[in-house]
Amino acid sequence: MSNYKIACHTQMWNDEALPKIIEVSAELDFQGIEAKRFSENDGRLFENVREALKIHSMQWIALGGGGDFVIAENREDILRENMRIAALSQKFGAAFLVIETGRREIVNTIRQDFKVAAETLNELGKRCTNYDLCACIHPHIGHRIETEEDIDRILNLVDTREVFLCLDVGHLAAAGYDPVHIFKTYGSCVRHVHFQDAASLVQKHENQSNFCALGQGIVDFPRILEVMNEQQYDGWITIDYDETPDDPEEFIQSSKQYLNHLLSVQKEQNPELQ
Repeated sequence: MSNYKIACHTQMWNDEALPKIIEVSAELDFQGIEAKRFSENDGRLFENVREALKIHSMQWIALGGGGDFVIAENREDILRENMRIAALSQKFGAAFLVIETGRREIVNTIRQDFKVAAETLNELGKRCTNYDLCACIHPHIGHRIETEEDIDRILNLVDTREVFLCLDVGHLAAAGYDPVHIFKTYGSCVRHVHFQDAASLVQKHENQSNFCALGQGIVDFPRILEVMNEQQYDGWITIDYDETPDDPEEFIQSSKQYLNHLLSVQKEQNPELQ
């Protein structure tokens, strides 16, 4: 079994809480943190975060990028903004740029939209190598890359030596897809993984959560871990949550304890892999 490194996603808190999040995450034995957005322009907060990472021996593993990739006219702006994020990521020693692909609406035709998106993603992936980053597409509910068909289509258009996948098992399950099957099918392209649980298939009702703490929803995490091991995935797992729980610290603690338990069971069942 791979010795996975576990990170905590910070999007459940506001940016001002980042130093506190790092402290709490370290106490729960997380080895890294991930964020969607962060800016050097935050001044003192930026320095406080850098100091907190050093004090608690934590790694900042990823930042979020993205844009409306299906619009050719946006290409230079998308590349410029994502390279700004890549440069900041490099300062923290991050390994991944997690890319959300923007609007799901068809702009021209499916074929043309994916062609445009792939061209921009290829250029972004190439430029990310200059920052020692893996550019990872994040299939996401409501975004251009959402379904298994979308994943297959885009991977047949991009250069998979420079453009990879970040699979979020909660988003895939909530959208009605089997993350186990998708990991089996596209595992060679996966460089990063998000663990969040889906409460059910996507709910359209207001104030109804689509996600929940690990182990409380419909995602088959024991089987996913088995497949990750079969695929020889040895990277990071980020515990994520796309909404704001009533008590983020309790949510993270519960999810981390559940994942620790699964990993412990996996080791007991496969002593030769320890």
